[in-house]
Amino acid sequence: FNPILEENIKFRSRNNEIIPYTEFYLPKQSLKEIYLGPSLDKEFSEEKIRYYLEICGFGDVTIIQSNAPYRC
Repeated sequence: FNPILEENIKFRSRNNEIIPYTEFYLPKQSLKEIYLGPSLDKEFSEEKIRYYLEICGFGDVTIIQSNAPYRC
């Protein structure tokens, strides 16, 4: 671990596991595209991402759907 970065590490839990993470911020103009992987409901996935982006002020981001098939 880098001691300079250790002070910025935060933790969250998921499925009874502790997951370390760090927060960082990017200028809004740096996010241009988001690629979505395969999913059961592509339209619903895109709709949720689009809604989140608009709330956060990222309305001009292009969302690109994967052509790969979804496998169960």
